Amino acid sequence: MSIEWNATGRTIAYCFEEQRTLGVFGTRDEASLATIAHLDSCECCLMYGISFRAELDVDESVNMSNRNAHLVFQAMGLEAFDEDGNGCGSIDADTLLAAAQVALVSSQEENVLPTSVAGGPGTGRATFIDFGVDADYLRGRLAQIADLATEAKRLNRNILWG
Repeated sequence: MSIEWNATGRTIAYCFEEQRTLGVFGTRDEASLATIAHLDSCECCLMYGISFRAELDVDESVNMSNRNAHLVFQAMGLEAFDEDGNGCGSIDADTLLAAAQVALVSSQEENVLPTSVAGGPGTGRATFIDFGVDADYLRGRLAQIADLATEAKRLNRNILWG
């Protein structure tokens, strides 16, 4: 989930091999021309290409798997997924902040997902271990979401997910 953002019109060039930004440019074409020399020195970028993305005016987010997002939204008393299982939407910052704050002071034991093991030796199936989700994880994510909603409220923006 992230704060509603706007593109600035500029392009960021990034090298995953060196894990560094190569520059911020006025256009995608300018970024391509300016990073040609980098291709000579980076085999990864030569093979797979330099990463180009739009620069955003706000880049604040909380990243979770779909399952964990579902559990966190459930802890806040909100629905993250529609009836078809699509997990995308938006919410105003005040509503999300209030839901996160109420959930933070509530017991999260009903939202805990215990560790489980399926399959393994003698079953003819590979061992699958699901490490579950504990109450500390939920509280940590709820605190991050409260911080995100506080910043979104300051900026007068909504929160998006999906």
